[in-house]
Amino acid sequence: MDILTSFLLGTLYGISLAAPPGPILAMMAQRTIISYLNGISVGFGAMTADFIFMIITLLLYGFIKNLPLFPFYIIGSLFMMFLIYSSLKSTKNEFKRGNEKSSNSYLLGLGIALVNPLQIGWWLTAGLTFISLFGIISVVGFFTGIIIWVLFFAFIVRKGYSINRGIASLAIKIFSIGTFFSLHHILCI
Repeated sequence: MDILTSFLLGTLYGISLAAPPGPILAMMAQRTIISYLNGISVGFGAMTADFIFMIITLLLYGFIKNLPLFPFYIIGSLFMMFLIYSSLKSTKNEFKRGNEKSSNSYLLGLGIALVNPLQIGWWLTAGLTFISLFGIISVVGFFTGIIIWVLFFAFIVRKGYSINRGIASLAIKIFSIGTFFSLHHILCI
């Protein structure tokens, strides 16, 4: 496989992994209403967690494949419950706060991703297979795809919010609560 094909496959894979609804997109949507920078900071925090998981998986796969993932399910489930609670108690006025630091959003994205057992499991299975099949150039494409999606998603949310703030705020709240609740339900099964 040539370099360009490997890069493009990695880019498409990165977009396909980042695009489905999940806790990162829910928090990105909520934070993008505060500011575009806050929204993309959540996404870049989650991408940093992917990079960390990739390095850990590559270096320690032989050791960690035998570890139980159950503690991550408990931690992830509790964190999703906290996010549901936070989303339920948020108000429109909280969306208007402009003083939220983007570094807080970055750390939130990083924290969500680091305790997400689905993300951990992906790197231990599909992520490792992906790298071994398509090579290191595909990894560059993979992270390029995530960056493209983060920038695009935050732009679309911000645009929707500028068109109709009330409907956008309500839709984001419903999307966020539904996403967190669904993921919590999956983790508890």
